[in-house]
Amino acid sequence: MFQSIETLGFDLLIVLHFFTSAGIFYLTYRTAKSIQQDHLFSSTTGFTIYLFSFGIYVFMSTFLMLYPESFFENRTSSFSFVWNFIAFSIYIIGMILFVFLTEYDNKKNSIIEFSKPIPYLLTLISIIGFIAFIIVYSITVDIVIAVLIFGIVLFPYILVSTRLLRNFEPLELFKQKNPAKWFFPGLILSGTSNALISLYFYFGPFSLAIRDGLVLLGTLLMAYGWKLLPDLKNLNWILKMEQLFIIHKGTSSLLYNYNFKVGENEREGSIDSDLAGSAIGGMEMLLSEILENKGRLNQIDHEDKKILFSHGKYTVCILIAEDYTEEINYRLDLFHLTFEKQFSDRGLSDFDGNVTPFREAESLVHEYFSH
Repeated sequence: MFQSIETLGFDLLIVLHFFTSAGIFYLTYRTAKSIQQDHLFSSTTGFTIYLFSFGIYVFMSTFLMLYPESFFENRTSSFSFVWNFIAFSIYIIGMILFVFLTEYDNKKNSIIEFSKPIPYLLTLISIIGFIAFIIVYSITVDIVIAVLIFGIVLFPYILVSTRLLRNFEPLELFKQKNPAKWFFPGLILSGTSNALISLYFYFGPFSLAIRDGLVLLGTLLMAYGWKLLPDLKNLNWILKMEQLFIIHKGTSSLLYNYNFKVGENEREGSIDSDLAGSAIGGMEMLLSEILENKGRLNQIDHEDKKILFSHGKYTVCILIAEDYTEEINYRLDLFHLTFEKQFSDRGLSDFDGNVTPFREAESLVHEYFSH
C-alpha cells in the first residue's frame, strides 16, 4: 500500500514537471506573439529566446532525476555529465542572445549617442563567461566551481535587465504600469529556485516539486512584467511629435496649436506647413462625422506621418507625429483631460469665438510633452 502511494506521488511529480515545462513554453509563445515583424532584432525577441532556453533547461535539468536508471539502459555517469552540460549550455546561450539583442535594441533606440568604448561590453563578458564555463566544466566534475563560473554569464543578464527597466523610468506609461514590481521578483524567484535542485540529494525527489512550482511562478511573474513593458521606441517619443491642434467640437474652430519642431506657440501665426495644411484640409470632411460623435477615430496615417486623436466633451485634440508610440498617445490623453478640466469654466463650455484664454495652454504643453 505504501509503495503504491509512493508510486502515485512520484507520478504526480512527473506530471507537475511536464506541466511546469509546458507552462514556460506557453509563456514563451505568448511573448513571441508580441514581437513586431518590422522589429525582429529586439529585446523582446531576446527575452523570447531566453524563456525558450530556460524551458529546455528546466526540463532537462530534472529529467534524469525523475526516471530510474533502467530508463536508459546504457546510461553512465559520463552520459549524465554530457546531458547536464547540454542543458546548461542551452540556457547560457539563451541568456547571451538576450543580452546581445537588448544591447542592440538599446543602441538603436537610445536618444543618447551610443559612445561606449566597447559598445557590446556585457555581451562580450557573457561570451567570455561561457567559454570559461566550457573549459571548467570539461576539466572538473566539481559542480560548485561550474556554478560559480556560470555566475559570470548571469551577472550581465541581471545587469542588462536592470538597465533596460531603468531606461523606461521617465516614461509615464512605465510609472503607471510599474512592470518592475513583477519582473524582478519573478527573476529572483525563478533564478534562486533553480538552486533547490540540489536539495534532491538531501530530501529526495519531492523537493523537485517545490522547485518546479516556484520556477513556474517566477517565470509567470517575469513574463507578465515584460508584457507591461513599453517598446523601446517609446524612449524617442519626444522627438517624434510635430504639431498639436485643439479644435472646438461645436464650431470646429481652432482654439490652439503648437509646433513642437520650433518649440513656440504659432496660434496667431500662419500655418504654412504643407503637412499641417493638407492634413487639416483632408480632415475637414472627417471632422463633421467625428464631432457629431458618429465615430471615434483615434488614428489615421497621412503619408509617412501619424495623426492621433483624443476626444473630449468640448474639444478634439489632434497630434501629428512622425510615428505612433504608446507614450505619446497616453500623454495626449492626459493633456486633453487636464485641458478640458482647466478651461471648462473659462470659455470652453460656452465658447463665443474668443480664443485668447487658451493661450495659457502652452504651460500644459510643457508639463505633459517636454520631459
